[in-house]
Amino acid sequence: MNQFIHPHAAKYRSDFVRNFHQGIRTRLFNPRTLSLVACKKSDTAYPVGYAQSTRLGNDEGARAYMSQHSLWTRIYFFVFGWFFWVYDKVVNYVWPDRSCDVEATKQFLASLNGDQKTYWKSHPERSNRWYIASVVISPAYQGQGLGRMLVTETVKRAQRERVIVGLSASPAGEFLYRKLGFELLGEFTMRIGGEEGGGIMIRYPEGQERR
Repeated sequence: MNQFIHPHAAKYRSDFVRNFHQGIRTRLFNPRTLSLVACKKSDTAYPVGYAQSTRLGNDEGARAYMSQHSLWTRIYFFVFGWFFWVYDKVVNYVWPDRSCDVEATKQFLASLNGDQKTYWKSHPERSNRWYIASVVISPAYQGQGLGRMLVTETVKRAQRERVIVGLSASPAGEFLYRKLGFELLGEFTMRIGGEEGGGIMIRYPEGQERR
């Protein structure tokens, strides 16, 4: 996916990294987002992975999660979220992202909207859910259970709240998520490079009927 959207990432590395950081920061200032960071035990200032999940919906669990933030914290999120939204718009206008392919980005965003409509918006019973937006582990620390640990935290929260968890899985990620109880809902609207495997996945709380 990154190669499709950002075919010039190697040449314009700083632009690619800036785009990546903007996405992380946007989710960070969303009061519905749970951001987790894995660090080296011997050096807690050295991050080796992270995950960001968002609590969607307006049920009791969603309201309870939002209420964990004080009024001042929510105001802080709003002010800084708005500030960086404007800041990023200006930066991207003045210094466009040279690593990306504009048409490819439009195609991919259209496919995301298609997936949202097909698997989530057309199913009102799935509106209250946790959605795992991003899981990234440093290559040097992959295969050590860090991804599983980070995803499990969101799964535990969803289990307590009796809501589903949704995500978009890469072919490689599908194997991990199936081990954690996720099921494949269906294919991506758009396939890139003839890849096989992966897709839109869902995990139901234990004991809940599949719908």
